[in-house]
Amino acid sequence: MSSFIVEEKTINRIVTFLDRQNYRTDILVGRIKRIMEKYHIVLNSQRHLDVLANVFLLLNKKGTDYRYDVNNVVTIQKFESEKGSNIQVLKSIECLLYQAAEGDIPNTKPFKFLEEVAQALKDDIISNLAEYNKAEWG
Repeated sequence: MSSFIVEEKTINRIVTFLDRQNYRTDILVGRIKRIMEKYHIVLNSQRHLDVLANVFLLLNKKGTDYRYDVNNVVTIQKFESEKGSNIQVLKSIECLLYQAAEGDIPNTKPFKFLEEVAQALKDDIISNLAEYNKAEWG
């Protein structure tokens, strides 16, 4: 397994998706909002968006540092909107989780939060597939 620091747009895409949940209403939004409440994540200012982006960056840094026994220097990230489809956001979250999955990092709250968001996205993506909707129930 290798590990690297993801691009800023990867983290920004995830934070943009989470921020967008404040402005939409559907089943996925309700689930994401409950996950955010569970982890006490509030995104109602630029500062909150910047902080969350840097929490994810630090998660990534710690995983990479642990993997290679180094101390990467990373620049504090300023959040900038980066839209992506739900599938792209899921792939971005999975990439970030993979890069951070070292040592005890998978036991941290930010890691667990991202795992739950990824699962919610997977469930939503699958439930919207034509093949899934045509499949027999029971």
